[in-house]
Amino acid sequence: MGEVFEARHEKLERRAAIKFLHPHLCSHPQVVARFLNEARAVNIVRHPSLVDIFELGQADDDGAIYIIMEYLEGETLASRLRERLALPPKEAARIGRQLATALAAAHACGIVHRDLKPDNLMLVSDDEVDGGERLKVLDFGIAKMLGPGGHTPTSSMTRTGFILGTPQYMAPEQCKGSRDVDGKADVYALGVILYEAVCGSPPFAAASEWELFAMHLEQPAPALPPSVPAPYASLVAAMLDKEPSRRPTMAEVVVRLGELRTPSGGELTSPPRPAARTLALPVPSSVVAARATTLGASAAELRARTRSARRAWAPIAVALAAAAAIGGAWMLSRHPSTATLPPPPPPTTSTAPKTTSAPIAPPPARWTITSLPDGASIVRVDTGERLGETPWHREQPRADGVMKVRLALPGYRARELTLDRAGDEHRQIQLRPLPRDPRPTTQGDNDDVQVVH
Repeated sequence: MGEVFEARHEKLERRAAIKFLHPHLCSHPQVVARFLNEARAVNIVRHPSLVDIFELGQADDDGAIYIIMEYLEGETLASRLRERLALPPKEAARIGRQLATALAAAHACGIVHRDLKPDNLMLVSDDEVDGGERLKVLDFGIAKMLGPGGHTPTSSMTRTGFILGTPQYMAPEQCKGSRDVDGKADVYALGVILYEAVCGSPPFAAASEWELFAMHLEQPAPALPPSVPAPYASLVAAMLDKEPSRRPTMAEVVVRLGELRTPSGGELTSPPRPAARTLALPVPSSVVAARATTLGASAAELRARTRSARRAWAPIAVALAAAAAIGGAWMLSRHPSTATLPPPPPPTTSTAPKTTSAPIAPPPARWTITSLPDGASIVRVDTGERLGETPWHREQPRADGVMKVRLALPGYRARELTLDRAGDEHRQIQLRPLPRDPRPTTQGDNDDVQVVH
């Protein structure tokens, strides 16, 4: 929809970002409304994880419409995932909770983002928050304003038949072009992001937008790898439910992501040891009193209490001793030979070879890599060895360390993956085609589509 420039205030020396709507779009009222919708939505919510808007207006000379906003210095979540491929569940839960907190605030104000994706999420340094970085949500350009009671107001921007969003992250109801899209669509998109953050790729990948729509509508999301904690996986599965009413609300997602970051919430921590079993005996009240008042007592008082405790235990000790003596005498009367047992025989040295049980080998590590389109070559980065092509499956003994591989297919960008030798890996990779036409385009991000049906 536009271009973004870095700017600096001449007197305050403060940097800002200025987003200009493309001039040829300024004559389209619907496009202008979406462009200005971003500033309105952000200022209604006013959350620290949303970009601050300083000013909006229209230039006098050429009529260009612009928004002046906070300048952010950091990296997008998409950039981090391209570099690291996947994040530990703890880091993904921390980032996801910040995003869910901002979206819960937006939903409370009747605003649905509708275009969540890693490219629209910025990570900037902030020592005041957990982890030392804060997530910022960008681009409310196609955000939806819900009317009273959560109903969609009649508007040309939200009429039935228009599909707005990025196909890889769109909820099933968005794929159908439904007019009644609410905050549960953002919950679904966040579920896709949480899936991608720990798996390295979204749950669905296809060569066309229509195939992606069909997957979102009909296919269940593949299970996350076994290495992902069960509470994290179950939350993502609930967020990706095809039926919006069965998904949690964004406020519930905030709570559950917060629980994931504590040992009780399912982090990979050692289970507690079982408590030692003890034999409960009746303890005289005088002994209990002596134990309860030991702190601060003098030596003479402790000796006196000890003598009192001994006297209290004496009847029990005498009874136990008498019972033991009677039992022993009864055993000797029944088995007199046990009174004079012969000495034990001397130890003998066995000449038979000792047998030791072999350790049970762990199951092999299972790796599976699929790509869209398939037929991509898989090459080891360190040796250059060609391992095969997608779809690719391999089993090997578990070991320490990682293996880096590169996926290459003519006409598409190469992708590198880091595989854990000690665990199972199941990767589904969407290969992006190389640009064919270097000429500039005004159609916006190729990942965003607007389809009329």
